[in-house]
Amino acid sequence: MFGLSSSWYDWKDLGLEHYYGASALLSELLIENPKVPLKTTQFFAEFLVYWWMMLSFACDPELRQIQDPPPIPQHMPEPRMPHPLTGISPESQLLLGKVGRLVLSQRRTALRQATTTAGALNCGLAGNEEPRNLEHQLVSLKLPTADMVLDPQDPHTSVNDLVNIAQAYQLCGLLLLYCAYPNLLDCKLPPETSHAARTWVSETPRSIAEYLISLAFHVLRVLEQNSKNSGTRTIEAILLLIVSGVLSQRAVCPSGSEGEIQCDICYQLPGISRSHEHSSLHGQMTATEARALVVTRFQRIQDILPFNTIWRMKLLVLEIWRLMDQGSDVFWVDLLVQNNWQFVMI
Repeated sequence: MFGLSSSWYDWKDLGLEHYYGASALLSELLIENPKVPLKTTQFFAEFLVYWWMMLSFACDPELRQIQDPPPIPQHMPEPRMPHPLTGISPESQLLLGKVGRLVLSQRRTALRQATTTAGALNCGLAGNEEPRNLEHQLVSLKLPTADMVLDPQDPHTSVNDLVNIAQAYQLCGLLLLYCAYPNLLDCKLPPETSHAARTWVSETPRSIAEYLISLAFHVLRVLEQNSKNSGTRTIEAILLLIVSGVLSQRAVCPSGSEGEIQCDICYQLPGISRSHEHSSLHGQMTATEARALVVTRFQRIQDILPFNTIWRMKLLVLEIWRLMDQGSDVFWVDLLVQNNWQFVMI
C-alpha cells in the first residue's frame, strides 16, 4: 500500500494512481479467483476502505471522482481478526468517510455561494435526507464487543483499545455531521424533558455548542482509556482534528444532570453502555484541558509517524483554536476548502 503513504514525503500527493491500481487488482482477483478465502480478500479490502475514507476528506468530487471501496460483507466472520488500519470496525470508517464526503461537498457549495443567506442555506439543508440517513446508520451501528474479537497478541494494544477506537470513529462521525447539520440536533432530549428545556436546547445556538463540546469531551475520554503506547494511535489523528474543531473556550459544557442530557446521544449507541463512569466523564473537563489532551495525543502520534501530514494537521488545529480565541465562528472544514489543503490525513 505504497500510495497510502505517498503524502508522508509529499503532502500534496494523494497517491490516487496507486488507489485506482489497488482497487483494480483486487477486483480482478475476486473475478478470476472466486475461491480465494474471504479472510485474504477482506484484509486488502479493508485497506481500501481506510484509504477511501481518507481520500473522502482530501478530494473534491467535482474534480476527482473516487471509486468506492469494495463492499463490506453484511455478516463479518466471528471472532473478528483486528486489522492494522480499520481495527475491528471498517463499517464505522466507511460511515465517517461518507460523512466527510458529504460535509466537504456541502461546505464547498456554501462557500461558493457567498450571496446565499444563512436562512436560505439552512432551509435547503433541512430538507436533505442524506444527513439523516447517515445519522441513523451511525446511531444504529452495532460494534463488535470485546468477546467477539481475536486478541491481537500485541503487548501495547488490547482488545478494549480496539473497541474504544471503533466507538471513537462512530462518535466522530456523528460529531462532524452535527457540526455541519445542527438541525439534526432538534429534539435530542429525552421525552420526559420539560417543554421549556427542550425549546432552549433546540433553538439556542449556545446550547448547540454545548452539545457538541460535550460529545467531543466524551470522544476524548474514550480515547484516553487506551494505553499511551497503543497501536491505535496510528489511526486517531483524523479523530483529534474533528474533536478540536469544537473546543471553543466560549462554549460551556454543562455538568450534572444537564450534562447527561446534552450527551444523551452517546447512550443511544448500541456499543456504549450507560455506566456511571461514562455519564459523568464529560462534566469533569474544560476546553483548556481538552486542548492539552489533543496536543499530547498528537505528539504521541508524531513519535511513531514523524511525517509532514501529522505536523500539518497539528498546525491546522492550532490555527482553528487561534481563530476561535479571537472570536471567529470557524469551521475547520472551511479552512481546508478555503486554503485548498488537500492531503491524506495519516
